[in-house]
Amino acid sequence: SDNRVSVLQGITQIMPYFIHQQGGGRTSTRHTRTSPSTLKMPENWQVIDASENGLCMSKPSGQRYPTPRGELLALKLGHAQNWILGIVRRIHETENEEIQLGIEIISHTINLVQLLPIAGQQATINMQPALLLDNHSPNELNSTEEQFALICEQHNTHVSEYLVICQQPLFIQVHVLIHSSEQETDYCKLQANSKTPHSAV
Repeated sequence: SDNRVSVLQGITQIMPYFIHQQGGGRTSTRHTRTSPSTLKMPENWQVIDASENGLCMSKPSGQRYPTPRGELLALKLGHAQNWILGIVRRIHETENEEIQLGIEIISHTINLVQLLPIAGQQATINMQPALLLDNHSPNELNSTEEQFALICEQHNTHVSEYLVICQQPLFIQVHVLIHSSEQETDYCKLQANSKTPHSAV
C-alpha cells in the first residue's frame, strides 16, 4: 500500500495553498500572501501507522523546518482525493535521527470559507480565510441552530460576530462562543453557533 503522505505545515502554508487551489488570489487578505512565487508546495512524508483519529508519521531527516508540538498540518494520504487536518501531539527522535510525529486528526475534510467580522460599525474589516471543520461542506450550513468549528489565523480574535461567506450567494451569520489556541501557535479554533442563513441581495 502507498504510505506516502503530502504535508503542508503550519497555517501560513496551509491557507495560501487552499486559496490558490480555489483560484482565489482575489480573496486573500494582508495576512495571507498567495502569490505563486511564495506558495509552498506540499512535502512528502511517510505514514508509519494510521487509525481513524490519528497518524504516526516520519518526516525526512535534515529538513529545514522544525515541526513543533501543537503545529497544524494539512495531510493528503497516498492517492486520496481529500485533505485532512491534524495537530502534532507527540514528537520522537529515533536513534538514527528520524523524526516521528504523533498526529491527532481534527477534521477529515478541509473546506475554505471566508470570515467577515461584524463589530459595531467596523463591518469594513478585511475578510479573512478560515477552514471549516467537522465534515461540513459550505452548502450544508443552512440549519438555524447548528454548532460548528473553524480554524483561522490568530488575529481579530476579539470579534464575536462573523458573517461566514460560503458559496455565493449563500452566507451565514455566526456567533463565536469559544476562542481557543494552542500555546505558542499561530492559529486559533473558533466554536460557533450559526444563526439564520442569508442570501446575498
